[in-house]
Amino acid sequence: MSKEKVPMKIVVPIIVVTWILSLISALAIASTGVIGQGPEGPAGPAGAAGPQGPAGPAGAAGPAGSIGPAGSIGPAGSTGPVGPTGPQGTQGPTGPQGPPGATTVAYNGTSYPPTFYGLTDTATGYLSVSLTAPADGAILVLANGWAVIVASAANQIRFGIGNITGDNNLDEVRAGPLSATVTSWWSLSSQVVVNAIAGNTYTFYLNAYKEGTDNINLFQSRISATFLAT
Repeated sequence: MSKEKVPMKIVVPIIVVTWILSLISALAIASTGVIGQGPEGPAGPAGAAGPQGPAGPAGAAGPAGSIGPAGSIGPAGSTGPVGPTGPQGTQGPTGPQGPPGATTVAYNGTSYPPTFYGLTDTATGYLSVSLTAPADGAILVLANGWAVIVASAANQIRFGIGNITGDNNLDEVRAGPLSATVTSWWSLSSQVVVNAIAGNTYTFYLNAYKEGTDNINLFQSRISATFLAT
């Protein structure tokens, strides 16, 4: 019995359909794990690092840490400018009294034997004394003497101290009878205090003259100057 040949136009579609079904079957088996998986191969080398991603948002601040130990003292800085003057403080207590100041004495006199000066009506300097002040202070000047007045009328002597010869410009006293009398004796004294400046020299004169025409004599006269520190 002879076989009939199948036409090619029928065979080709059948082959294609069969191949498609085989492929579908294979995919189905692969998806269900029916086909066994071989062992995992070794890890491949690490790939190159990718670019850095953008910074994330800042996290919340953590709690403050404990205070660390004090550091060593650094070098001293340069001196700053002088500040303004502060207000005046209160007065302190009075200090102790200082030692006595310097005292200097100068003297000139004709106590004994007595020297008699016959006075005229012109003021005349009969004695003088000089003193240099060792410090600021004062000078006490004393002058004294005796006068003998032989009076037939009211006559008197004018006696004193001056810093000019023949001028009682610092102190003057008068002595004598108020009317005619016999010879009389009169004690005379004059004194003055003047300020002194350290280093200056001061000269003082005992001056005297008479008023009237009768005989008047000055004797036992003396003058002294004493410096006192103040």
